[in-house]
Amino acid sequence: MNPFYILCLLACLFSNSIVSIAQDSRFPACTLVDPFWGADGGNVFVGACSPFGMVRLGPDCPFPTPTSGYKSDKPIIGFSHNHLSGTGGGGRYGNILLTPQVGVPDWKKRESESKENEMASPSYYLVELIRQAGKVKAELTANQNLGRSRFTYSNGSESKSIQASLLFDISSCIGRKPKEMFKGCKIHAEKDGSFSGQASFTGGWGGDNPYILYFSGQANMKNASLQFKADTTWLPVPKGSKKKPGFTLDTTGFALTASVPNGEVVETSVSISYKNLDETRFALQKSLTMTFEEVKDKTLQSWEDRLSVFTIETNSPEEKKMFFSSLYHTLIMPTDVTGHHPDDQFGEAHFWEHYCFWDVFRTLMPLHNLLYPAEQKRIMGSLIRIGEKRGWLPDAWIAGNFAMAQGGANAEVILAEAVVKGLLLPSDAAKAWKVCYKNATTPSDHPEWYGRNAQYLEKGFNDSRIVNGTSKSLEYACNDFAIAQMAKKLGKISEYNAMTKRSFQALNLWYPTRKFFWSKDSVNQWMPSFTTEFTRSDHWNGPHFYEGNPWTYFLGAPHLADTIRSLMGGTAAYESRLDSIFDGNHTDMGNEPGFMLPYGYMFSGNREKTTKRVHELLKSKYVSGRKGLPGQDDSGALSSWLIWGYLGIYPLAGTDEYWLISPYCKEVEITLPGGKSMKISGSGKQPYLNGKIFKSLKIKHVDLLAGGKIEWKPS
Repeated sequence: MNPFYILCLLACLFSNSIVSIAQDSRFPACTLVDPFWGADGGNVFVGACSPFGMVRLGPDCPFPTPTSGYKSDKPIIGFSHNHLSGTGGGGRYGNILLTPQVGVPDWKKRESESKENEMASPSYYLVELIRQAGKVKAELTANQNLGRSRFTYSNGSESKSIQASLLFDISSCIGRKPKEMFKGCKIHAEKDGSFSGQASFTGGWGGDNPYILYFSGQANMKNASLQFKADTTWLPVPKGSKKKPGFTLDTTGFALTASVPNGEVVETSVSISYKNLDETRFALQKSLTMTFEEVKDKTLQSWEDRLSVFTIETNSPEEKKMFFSSLYHTLIMPTDVTGHHPDDQFGEAHFWEHYCFWDVFRTLMPLHNLLYPAEQKRIMGSLIRIGEKRGWLPDAWIAGNFAMAQGGANAEVILAEAVVKGLLLPSDAAKAWKVCYKNATTPSDHPEWYGRNAQYLEKGFNDSRIVNGTSKSLEYACNDFAIAQMAKKLGKISEYNAMTKRSFQALNLWYPTRKFFWSKDSVNQWMPSFTTEFTRSDHWNGPHFYEGNPWTYFLGAPHLADTIRSLMGGTAAYESRLDSIFDGNHTDMGNEPGFMLPYGYMFSGNREKTTKRVHELLKSKYVSGRKGLPGQDDSGALSSWLIWGYLGIYPLAGTDEYWLISPYCKEVEITLPGGKSMKISGSGKQPYLNGKIFKSLKIKHVDLLAGGKIEWKPS
């Protein structure tokens, strides 16, 4: 048969396999997820993973890249086994990089010349890498701590055999600079394709936070030759420096090469752990009893179980895809390292990669409290144990250590909300109170990482000597308010009164003549040169507000909103200020401090205008395609804001209450924990709960959990 017709037939078969994967009727919710949505700009992970899985096996592009390691318009150098999703700043992970090549191993030119037929589902990724020597079809899947790769080698000729290579870069990592994180490794590899070892890494966003990655693997490449590679680079010493010259490891790894039939499939399994080699060997042996398809389908089922809590009708098919893709994003991080981290105690739940609570306390954690309370209890338990063992609650917890606090001490809000919503057992609620109260009342020895700074505890607010002191004061006030709600729930009335009082002291930074929050100097005088705009290009460095300005932080402490409305001169002036924020384009939906602003009208009782603003933002800021998110997704934070808007519900973080507005979707049914469901439908100004007019602007958590129907009518 003519080779051209053979290629056409193969292409048809291949395209049909893609369709069957994308439209698998066994997993209807998963087929609505587009893992590429928001990949460019949103920095979301592209590849195969399980919910909160340690292994996130996906493509990496040449340096420089976003922290996800991926960019649509770049070639692919290979596929690594651990990634971040949605983060900014410095990269981390991207370890154990596999590069399949037709021909002899070429370490210097690993990137593909082009790529074709790229597609993905929650547990599966496929791409064809095209190089002059030939083509490799790469398929990836993963479970919690194992990645399975399937590489099909071909060169388009009629030759019966070709040379296939598989490169294992043990030094690979994603960072601001090439190889900034790799410190060294030990590798044991055999010609039968088995290998194991460990590699040390450090650096990335949040601090050094060194870790050791242990790995075991098996590649079914028969009769392979084995080549090791260990490059070193000389580090010169600048004049006047006290450092000693030396070598740093660059690319380190090994390659397997074999003559294989044209069209041969080579499968590789890699298990990882941050604890020891025994854990990786056990997981590897267990996985080798499963086929590639079995691993893929089992992981896909775990995604379906979580995604199928919603049945939704939207205004367009693309909106439905954005909704389910958003829910998928919220379940990628943090990383469940239970049983696989150095400090493991009897398999107690433990999670890494909280990047960071500043990003997720407003919308993502409340979403999981409602939908996945069992998993949230495990995350809360992990957080409590960190507070008990390390003495402080983190604002970011990365690779088993503290990292930079972006704002306040927002783990307190998350734990407080879990308590007031009844997620925790009384014994765990008591532990949560203990670590939160200590965090809130004891001066921190390292406030850049955790706790309150001494100045706030003394004055009730931060002055200009504290970087981003104004926004930090507002967040500390939110933290105090949340702890007050926890105290009230637990019957600690004196603590409730004290923390509530302290949560209002941030009003000392309300500038009466400007009617904005601003900064005071060390003697409590207003800082000069007031402006509502950014004063630095690196706006995250302040000087007075973190990743925002006075417009952004107008409602930086929502519990103060009613007082602010009064200080503005009443409802008309208050709503006029909100109008100015939106009509003057002073909003940034790509950053979390702006999340509350469109809901600000609810504090003045204007549900209709809130609905209008929220729906406008959903329509204009979230669009289909790879650039569909309005900013870096920040572990699913931006995605979770979309979900609440579609539902017409918005959480008041740290409390057991939600705002109710007219939903953006046509109809949605939520399967709640315990088997009950809540159906939301209609549009208009007036909600009816189970057939009766619901007059309140807010609904309680317990009333949502009770299930039933919320129907919106014109009046």
